[in-house]
Amino acid sequence: MANKFDRIIQESFYGPTISLLRRVMGVEVSDIVKLPRKLQRTLERETDMLFKIGSPQKEECILHIEWQASNDMDMCSRMLLYHAMIWNKYKIPVIGAVIYIGEERMKMTKEISFDNLFYRYKIIDFKELDPSMFLDSEVPEEIMLALFTGVSTPERKRDVIRNILYKLQLLLSKDLQKLNQKLMQLEVFGELRSVQQIILEEEQYMAITYNLKNDLRYRQGLEEGMQMGYKKATSERNADFVKCLIQHTDYDDAKIASTLNVSFSFVNEIRRSILG
Repeated sequence: MANKFDRIIQESFYGPTISLLRRVMGVEVSDIVKLPRKLQRTLERETDMLFKIGSPQKEECILHIEWQASNDMDMCSRMLLYHAMIWNKYKIPVIGAVIYIGEERMKMTKEISFDNLFYRYKIIDFKELDPSMFLDSEVPEEIMLALFTGVSTPERKRDVIRNILYKLQLLLSKDLQKLNQKLMQLEVFGELRSVQQIILEEEQYMAITYNLKNDLRYRQGLEEGMQMGYKKATSERNADFVKCLIQHTDYDDAKIASTLNVSFSFVNEIRRSILG
């Protein structure tokens, strides 16, 4: 996976590995040790991820993972070569797996069999996984993986992206530098699912609601409104927020009115003015 996605994968998913292995691989791990990724005898190969893991039964093995954003028709041969080199170096059982996060249908073969040779590795196609598997996590890097799950409509993709952004904002609201880093990484990942534009639109809406709810003048105005009873919002500031939501989200007038605590008629009037 030697492309621009490889660096982000390595930076993001080489940390919370035990949780990730349990969620994706179904492997129960009691301890884990990162191993050098480069394997060298006469020829040299570099793996995506390589770990020595111990199970609850204290049986050690090597876990080798490759991330694929596209189909590689030579993947099985590559994995066999990796397997042989890893075994030759460490002399303990090797588990090989490919995690496929590409958009097109997965077409790679997963076994080789001829004469006295039989080899098989595991393929995990993220389109076959449910988004909730990752959205339920409390680890930002794992939450982002929900982007690659499922085969769904544009509306469903947007819903998943909203949930990812909501969870990232919830977990990282006190670390804006890391939040911005994860948002940029998510935008890059969006290219793999052709949803980068949706991510940008939802990020813009997220920024609006986040800033609005944390704006001191907004909170003061809301408190005054609660004390005085219902107060129709007609300020220029609220009008700007309404226009932005109309232009950059698919929210209907009722949802915008509820989100910004303004009247339905106020939103409807602004929408008519935009449409001319």
